[in-house]
Amino acid sequence: MAEPLAFPLLIKPTSDRCNLRCSYCFYLGTQPKREPMRRSLLAALIGAYREVSSGESYVWQGGEPTLMGAGFFEYAVSLQGEGAANSIQTNGLALVQGRWQEWAGVLKGPGNWAVGLSHDGPTNRSRGVKTSALDFAARMLGTWGVPFTLLCVVSEENAGKADAVMRHFERDELVDAPIQFIHAKGSAVTGEQFAQFLLSACQSSSDHGARIANYVSVDAAWNKRPAMTCEVLEECGNYLAVESDGTLFPCDFFMREEWRLGQVHADFSLEENGSTLRHAFTGRAMQEFRKLKTTPYQKCEGCDIRQVCHRGCPADRSEVDGSLGLSVLCPAHTLTGHETHPQVAGRGQDQQADPINAGMP
Repeated sequence: MAEPLAFPLLIKPTSDRCNLRCSYCFYLGTQPKREPMRRSLLAALIGAYREVSSGESYVWQGGEPTLMGAGFFEYAVSLQGEGAANSIQTNGLALVQGRWQEWAGVLKGPGNWAVGLSHDGPTNRSRGVKTSALDFAARMLGTWGVPFTLLCVVSEENAGKADAVMRHFERDELVDAPIQFIHAKGSAVTGEQFAQFLLSACQSSSDHGARIANYVSVDAAWNKRPAMTCEVLEECGNYLAVESDGTLFPCDFFMREEWRLGQVHADFSLEENGSTLRHAFTGRAMQEFRKLKTTPYQKCEGCDIRQVCHRGCPADRSEVDGSLGLSVLCPAHTLTGHETHPQVAGRGQDQQADPINAGMP
């Protein structure tokens, strides 16, 4: 009998369907037209996952996953084993509109729920959502006792407003939540601008960045602890991403046909489904994907923080001569690497260095 595997499932039950049209969305319109996930497929997927995995960790994303309705997630939890963990990334509108009581029942109920609340601070005009609605959603999550993280995309709208963003995130209903700052992929925000945003956010926070996952993850990487963000992991390919029609991919940034790993169908038996997931996670295509991050790049090899950033997310690395080159976020990795490890590269505590350019090739 094959040994059980250990990996999370990232599931997009609505594909790219969303009730917002954020100007910086990298995912909207990039996928073939897919219908929302059928419950029969959901049951087959969860059954298959439980057959091959030693634990259960479900990450629900979109689009906007709450468009499936609260009942869909109640059904999902009913199929899961005791101790399963669930997290959902949402724009929060379902928590403040319409059937919020049903969502309270889901998130407060079984399933060990955590929420990633998309919130760009005081500037949300490009998303078409009122900041007050997001603050109210956070207040409700706090009232329900549901842990949540603030997921803040740094785009053209707020890139120069880190101080204002942090002031907003220190409001009473937000002050206990971790914060993850996310670079808007494909945007005009440069790596240097993102680095400066992180530095300003850290300096503006009353806890010197203790809530900011970008810093916490790098500190964890220095000290060989589990990281909060996957971009600082040594290797990619640590989870499976599942589209609403059951198509399997190695990462939600690589949901393209050339990286397709397989397909889960609702009418497969559990044994066949389990084989599909096992092969997707351990097969040759995933092994090739894992090589993306580990492939050496000359300008990275002598860098004093490469042991922390591990060359960055492949989706952020430009192509040079047919292979992946330097990450657009290299300045930000360099900044957070130096800020969380002040002794790096022989720099003493009493020496001053430019954190944006220190260690750059």
